This record gives sequence, structure tokens and C-alpha cells, in this order.
Amino acid sequence: MATMTMQQDPTYTALCSSVTLQSNKRGFFFDFAHNVADIVGSAWIDGTFGGLRRDEERLKACHELGDCVHDVLQNVQELYRKKSATLSAQKRQEAERYLWAGDPRHALLLCNHAIIRAPPTGADPTVDGGLSLSLGLASRSECLLQLEENESCLSDIQLAIREGFPEHRRCLNAYPFTSGRQMQEWANPYPQAYFDDVKANYLMQFFPIGHTVPTVSHGKNPDMPATSRLLKVISNPEQGRYAVATGHIASGDTVVVEPPYAACLLPDMFGTHCHHCFIRLLAPVGCSECSGVAFCSMNCRDQAMGSYHRYECHYMDLLVGSGMSILCHLALRIMTQSGLQHFLDIKDTLCESFSQPNTHPGSYSSVYNLVTHADKRPAEDFLHRTLMALFLLRCLQDAHFFPTSTNDKSLGPDELFIGSLLLRHLQLLQFNVHEIFETCMEAPNKFQGSKTIYVGAGIYPTVAMFNHDCHPALARYFVGKNIVLQALRPMDPGMCVSENYGPLFTKRPLAFRQKTLASRYWFKCNCQACTEDWPTYDTLSNDNLRLRCPTKGCKQLSRKEHRRCPKCKKQVSLQEGVVKEMTGRFSEGMEAMDTGDVDSAVQIFCSYLDTMYRVGAPPCRDMSLCQDALRICLSNSGNTWITRK
Repeated sequence: MATMTMQQDPTYTALCSSVTLQSNKRGFFFDFAHNVADIVGSAWIDGTFGGLRRDEERLKACHELGDCVHDVLQNVQELYRKKSATLSAQKRQEAERYLWAGDPRHALLLCNHAIIRAPPTGADPTVDGGLSLSLGLASRSECLLQLEENESCLSDIQLAIREGFPEHRRCLNAYPFTSGRQMQEWANPYPQAYFDDVKANYLMQFFPIGHTVPTVSHGKNPDMPATSRLLKVISNPEQGRYAVATGHIASGDTVVVEPPYAACLLPDMFGTHCHHCFIRLLAPVGCSECSGVAFCSMNCRDQAMGSYHRYECHYMDLLVGSGMSILCHLALRIMTQSGLQHFLDIKDTLCESFSQPNTHPGSYSSVYNLVTHADKRPAEDFLHRTLMALFLLRCLQDAHFFPTSTNDKSLGPDELFIGSLLLRHLQLLQFNVHEIFETCMEAPNKFQGSKTIYVGAGIYPTVAMFNHDCHPALARYFVGKNIVLQALRPMDPGMCVSENYGPLFTKRPLAFRQKTLASRYWFKCNCQACTEDWPTYDTLSNDNLRLRCPTKGCKQLSRKEHRRCPKCKKQVSLQEGVVKEMTGRFSEGMEAMDTGDVDSAVQIFCSYLDTMYRVGAPPCRDMSLCQDALRICLSNSGNTWITRK
């Protein structure tokens, strides 16, 4: 990316940076950071601290400030929503009243609450004989049965049995079981994986979320498995690292399918989405220790508990209560999902290798080497990020991330190393994170009135290297946590394959786009739409279309009124008939989209764009509208949520 210019608004830039660190000013970190800044003063911040060049030095300098830092950090302790057998029993009994009153959907919500709050079997024998969890599962199975959610009902029956549901109470009127033993014999032969798959399949039927993770078109790139072989990443001093086409890419081609290196769910979604895979929840499974998060299956719960959640579980309310942004949680998640030893093992191999864009795709080095803009970061912003790194480090210390911890007044070598990585994450995530979203619709394939709902954030090292364009070449959507990029227009070999992480030229004028991108991402956009100042939809028309000279070797673009190419001087036919024909095809695509025939609409839109880019060039109103419509249709293959009535 180019360096910053005068389009950058210092006040707006500071605000953009601030919200990537702390999104909720009601949290204690805001006061903590500003109190430290007031105590040390601007002279120390801009002079002594501002002169430091290494993250380890910044970390040590802030850690050595004394009581203004340690008085807060020493208060870090476990803070999370604990299990409660009493509350679980109350919610279950309330659910049963709604169930017998004929309101199974309301009862289901209460049963979910009861199950999430229930302690492990036997943990509290004073309530329900220690069987709160199994009783909650049994009650929920009845709710699901009445709602005709038979597969999920079956899953809960199996889980209730595993949790010790009393044999003398095992019965299910809707199935021809003659005894509890027969029910147990029927349910037990099926492995847990079967029930997890059944539940996941059911959820996908009710909440279409993109049933299948697609594969890239034309085969994988052996050097970057997340991308098509028709892509490669190159670099130069002006543009940094960016993707280019190595072969012809057609509209609709899938060019990237990448799982996140790490991802975090937004706190507002803790009760509605699986904490691990981000799927919408119907009959959640709780963590065995905390009541703050939920999972779609035992498999997701076990994966989370076996990695990051064992360190985060008892500190979730503290992390959220600090007011920190999801990017800070993601900075921590990168550490907790892998554990200390992983980073100690690769410590000596870490180095900044920006000249090697394809080195170790999917590995930690591919995250470590993403741009940080450390040389442009103001000293006070660095101070706040360093204090956040110390807070996150203190949480790791208290959660026994380190086998042994030093005293509060000093940092050991391993702690200093991990703290410096946290600080680096807090820098690079500001510019390289993607928001994970789903599309909410009133009915399948009903795009009118649909809206985008953000559920989390993830770091995708390959996609992070794609450059921005205000007229992007790619559509972006998510299948689970996987990011998918598909072509919105044809591209020839050597062309930049661009993404978009700012305003589109059709929606916002040049000045707004330049200010937003310079302040949010610290670069001046030099895409074609910006350099030529393309019009927004307010004034954009089909008359803006420029037609290509059909003479071989001539790349001249001309308006419709030209009959002689101004470059090669030949009499030419500018294929206006093709444009007229394509206008009709575009209308056919919109009709197919309106009637819910998404597959036909996508096929027509792709054909239209491939042809129009062959004979002409943007800006053009119908071409932009077609790309917008294609983007919406493609997103239907990703995470979508059909609202219940």
C-alpha cells in the first residue's frame, strides 16, 4: 500500500485506532490506559517511550512504570458465570410449565438456559440428586419432540442417558419403546459422532448456512493451498504484497477458500451461536465449567476445551468487562489455541520476511509477517496497546498458561516473549482482520429486505494479502468460519485480483472513500475508480460505458459515438448490438433472482459480465448493478439465517 497522505484526518484516524483496541468505553481498560498516560506525561510518552523500536522494550518500559500499572494488573482474577444447580432446576421447572401449557418453543428457550447453567452430573447432589444436567436434557428432548425436531430430540435422549438419567423415568410416548432398557439399547449403539452429524444436518436444513464448503476453481495452488492455481502473490515497494491472476479467471470462479488461523465470536452472539464453529444454535451444549458460552455439539465443546477455552473459560467476564475490542480477544486467541510450547518451539525461526509472501502458508509465520505499520504508529497509541498486551499477559499468567510465573514486579524471558507477540498481534490485527457475517432473510432466496449480521472476526493470512479496490474483483462470504472469495468479473493473466475492505465507488464519493481508507487503513487508494473519479450511482449511467476497439492488438477504449478508433484510425464496429442484447440478458437475470431461482440468476449474471467486460469497460450502471446482484446471490451459498415466524 502507498504511504499516508493529507487525505488522512488525524482525529478520525485516532478514533479508528481506538475502537480497534477498546470498543466499549464503559470497561475499566479505558480509564486504566488514560490514567497511566496522565501520570507518565506526554514528555515521557513522546520522548522516552516513543524512541523505543522493539516490542520487548516497550513491554518492559511499561511494566517498569510501577504502581500505576501494577495496582490494576494485580487485581486480575477469575471472573466468569458459574454453574448453578438451583437456577438450572428453576428454569427447567418453568420450562415444564410452558411445555404442559402447549408452548414448546418458549419451553425450549428455558430448557436451553437450564442446560447451560447445569453443573456436571454429581457436582451438586443437594439439588436434583446431582442430575440437573440429565433432567434438563430430558425435558428439552420433550420440547424438541413436540416441535417435531426428531433428530435433535434423539440427540438429547442419548446425552441424557450418558449423564445418568434415571432408568425408571426413561420413556418416550411418541416412540414404541416398551421399557427404558429398550430405549437405552436403541440409543446407545450410535456413536456420538452420529448424533453430532444429525444435529448439524438438521440445523442446516432449518437455518441454511452453506451446506458445503466449496473448492477453488481450476485446482489448488501448491504454494498457497487456500487459493486457486490461477492466483499468485507478488510484491513491490509501492503496493506491498498483492494477488495477481496467472491465468484467465471467469466471473463466478471461486479463487479462495480459507479457514481462519484464529477466530472469535462477538460477545453479543455467545447465546445464539456456537462458540467454536459459529453455527446458529437450536439445542446448545454447555461448557462443563462456565455458563457464559455455548456449543452446538459435544465435539465442538471438546475441541474448544482442549485448546483455547481452558485458558479463557474462567476469565471470560473479565475480558468482556474490560471493554476490549474483539481484536484484542483475537490477539489472545492466537496464543491460547496453540499453547506456550508451540511458540517457544518456533521462537528462533520468527523473522520479518516481507519479501517472501508465500512462505509457510497457514503457519504462524504467515500471521506474524502481516503488515503492522509500526513505523507510522503514534507513541500514545503504542502505549495503550502495550498496556493491553500487559493485561492480556497477566490473564495468561493467572490462567497458568506458563508452567511457572515470576513475581508481579518482573517478567521472565518466556513471559516477555509471549507479551511481545501479543503486542505485535494488537498492531497487525488492526489492518488485517475480516468480520465474519451471516445473511438474515425472511424466507429462502428472498433477498429483498435481507440484512447482514456480523457474528465474529477472524484472521485469514492469505486473504489479508489481497489489495483493496473501490471496484473490487471479488465477492466475499463465509461458510461457517471459512472465507470464500468468488470473481465478480473476468480477469486476464497479470491483472490484480482485488478485494474490498472499504466503501464501494458506487455508494460513496471519492473524498469520502479516500478519507475513510487513509484513516482506517493508513494508505492512499490508487485504484482505477479513484484515479479516474468514477461517478456514484447518483449520476452513473450506461452512457459512461466505454467500448473496446475490436482490432487485434489495439486496446483503445471509446465512447459509443466513435466510429473510427482514435488510436489505430481504423473504421470499427463497436459491437453496440452486443451491448443491447446483454441489457436484455441482465433483465432476465434480475427476474430469475426476484423469483428465487438463484442458480439461473448466477449463471446469467456471470455470462453478462464476461461478455460486457470483453466488449467494454466500466464505469457503467448496469455492469455495477449486475455485480451487486451477483454478490448478493453468491452470498446465498454462505451463512444464511431464515428468521422464524
